[in-house]
Amino acid sequence: MQLALWTLLPAGVAAGTVFPYLLRLAQGTAAGAGQTLGRLAAVNTVGAILGSLAAGFIVVQAAGLWGSFVWCAALYLALATAMLRFPSRRPAPRVVAAAAVGAATVMVVNVTGLPLVWLDPVKGERLVEIWQGGHGIVSVVESPRGRLLKLDNAYSLGGTVARVEREQIQALVPLLLHPRPQSVFFLGLGAGITAGEAVRHPVSRIVVCELVPEVVTAASRHFDREMRGLLRDPRVTMIIDDGRQVLLTLDERFDVIVGDLFVPWHAGTGPSTRESTSKPSAGDWRPAGCSRSGCRCTSWPSANSP
Repeated sequence: MQLALWTLLPAGVAAGTVFPYLLRLAQGTAAGAGQTLGRLAAVNTVGAILGSLAAGFIVVQAAGLWGSFVWCAALYLALATAMLRFPSRRPAPRVVAAAAVGAATVMVVNVTGLPLVWLDPVKGERLVEIWQGGHGIVSVVESPRGRLLKLDNAYSLGGTVARVEREQIQALVPLLLHPRPQSVFFLGLGAGITAGEAVRHPVSRIVVCELVPEVVTAASRHFDREMRGLLRDPRVTMIIDDGRQVLLTLDERFDVIVGDLFVPWHAGTGPSTRESTSKPSAGDWRPAGCSRSGCRCTSWPSANSP
């Protein structure tokens, strides 16, 4: 908390003063107050929209996490340098511009050496491979205990650190509960160990939906054996999209739907296990279909059953 406070607060306050400061400088222009305010507000709004879209979909994917900070710092550096070239009767603009030049220069020089993934030396962790994208940082970390797939340096997406049977059983139980499963849908791939359990069952269709494309790449490269060659199986269809939206729009019914996208013992995740939020639309299910979500399996009978 303190690290985030000292890291983000000064930068946020400085960035937040730019628009009010421009309004203050515009008071001395020949245009009317309403016209000046309207133009600045329009430029600020368009810049906020384009900046947020570019940061998530272009800059981070092209330059990576710390490279994105360098790009932003370089942009502020260029604007501040340009501001220094314009004459001003007030000393404040030149002082602010000089401070911005100094701060941006320090960031450009120092930020590139910062680590992307924290490794625990006590556990003997080492970085195997890393990917950066619009959804975050995906990494494969290895230790004497096994390999682990992580998202954003904290959230574990599965691996071989614990017994792989714990992940396989999440698909095994609902597949055994259904009398004759032919099609199965997995919300989330992760390391692919859970979905890979379906490969050794006599099902005709396996659909796996994963939101983060880098997770699919990491699983195929480093967990192919643990997920039983899932992505090479001809029965498997891999979809990179939001799983719930796919279920709501896909014109297909499934015998089994498996979801393991939350930690049920964390505060606030309980409501996601309730029927009102976890049960997909009726069109997703075949009669006697079953679902596994979190630590609980639920069977949805057909509409004609007693």
